[in-house]
Amino acid sequence: MALNLRHDWVFKGSHRVPILKFHNKHPKIQDSPNGSKSIPHLCFERVTKTILQTLTMKYYEIFIRLLTFQQTTSAKTFKGKERKGMIEKPVVFYNKGQQLNGILHSPTTDGPLCPAVAFFHGFTGTKVEPHRIFVKTARELATIGFYVLRFDFRGSGDSAGDFSEMTIGGEISDAIKSIDVLTAMQGIDPERVGILGLSMGGCVAACVSGQDARVKSTVMWAPLSDDPPDRKQEILERSKTTPTPEEIAQLNPNIVGKAFYAELPHISPSVTIQQFTGALLVIHGSGDDVVPVSHGRRYYELMRERDALTELEIVDKADHTFNTVAWEQAVIAKSVAWFQRTL
Repeated sequence: MALNLRHDWVFKGSHRVPILKFHNKHPKIQDSPNGSKSIPHLCFERVTKTILQTLTMKYYEIFIRLLTFQQTTSAKTFKGKERKGMIEKPVVFYNKGQQLNGILHSPTTDGPLCPAVAFFHGFTGTKVEPHRIFVKTARELATIGFYVLRFDFRGSGDSAGDFSEMTIGGEISDAIKSIDVLTAMQGIDPERVGILGLSMGGCVAACVSGQDARVKSTVMWAPLSDDPPDRKQEILERSKTTPTPEEIAQLNPNIVGKAFYAELPHISPSVTIQQFTGALLVIHGSGDDVVPVSHGRRYYELMRERDALTELEIVDKADHTFNTVAWEQAVIAKSVAWFQRTL
């Protein structure tokens, strides 16, 4: 029997309560206080089963296809939400057999191929980042004709994996895969690709810039470097002390695994970035007490003599993630203008 279901409302005291309303006769239907037809105590499972039975085969096949979604190396994009001048939609892609989840921001205008930028979040961060600075920056870029992909590294945010398995090398691999995803999309110019990284994501961006020739422009916010000051020895010494279960319980739940420490001596972003031939902008807050401004200055000093556009922007008194309206607006405006200029 085809069942025509919809809901109506009744008032119980001061509360408005939804009830099911049927257009077909049913032996168990009784009148509700306002005259509508309702079924008391109708369980969720029974309603769900009845509704599914009324679906056409076409929609049933789509439903099954979604439930049996298969892993693939290419990106899957879903229906997006259109905002003023742009569209945002979820994106799923894979690296090393694990799923990475992201958001793709794209312009709504049809025309020539567009530039694209991939965002790399920081240590324990996500594709949103503090005060949604990644979201705001991505939207600014999309409204002026850029594609932007912000995603969670494996072990972070909504992506697969455990944080304890995270390594910088693994995040570099994820970052390069995100560029693969962008350059394979219709509407994107593979010759106009940029990247943006925050904190340890800036370290990742430095390494990717030196390794992947597809990157033409890089922006690094408060980027972590290996020199100066050299914190490798400090981190390695810390890793030699194994905390007790009680001590672990008091630490940040994002526990860093042994693989991270074992790999650390082999990661040299200040060396790798020197292979980069594209445009480089470093933005750092003078009041950053998490990653001191000396790290940002180090990258600039290493790269300033190249035959490529290189700039350092020091935001006066700003902290690590630019946590005031003025600092945030300055960083976003400078970054958007930079990509517009260099891509």
